[in-house]
Amino acid sequence: MAPLSDEGRDKLLAAINYDSIAAGPRLPPVYVQACILWYAALSPLDKMVVTGCKATYARGYCQQAEIAAEALPAAPKWPL
Repeated sequence: MAPLSDEGRDKLLAAINYDSIAAGPRLPPVYVQACILWYAALSPLDKMVVTGCKATYARGYCQQAEIAAEALPAAPKWPL
């Protein structure tokens, strides 16, 4: 399993990449799998935070999405 991180950036990137289809082939499979497992273990409230972070990021508000992601539990560390 990938190491976990409490950094907002790593949490945001895990939130964005937990969906292996969206992540694409450029990411290490072990990282994508760790993100999938991380997301599956989240509470319903945390999953709503993930949805909000993804929507905020998609609208171009990267810094705000990262700040919101800081509320999430430790996530797999970004490998790249």
